[in-house]
Amino acid sequence: MTLKEWIKKNVSVSRSVMGGEPVFAGTRVTIRRVALLAKQWATYGYMFEEYPFLTTEDIRYAVQFYNQQLKHAS
Repeated sequence: MTLKEWIKKNVSVSRSVMGGEPVFAGTRVTIRRVALLAKQWATYGYMFEEYPFLTTEDIRYAVQFYNQQLKHAS
């Protein structure tokens, strides 16, 4: 699966959910939250406990998506 396919399948953006910040579809968990946890300190085990719906692929793509958003914001 490519990043673009993952985004289409797993990312939702709506003003009524978390003020329009990208979230995992069907949740209020932001992509930014998961990406920052992964980049800063959290182990996969911790994230799977906190967010049992996540997969390893979700975490990896969340970081890529977040980094891509940062590039476009600059």
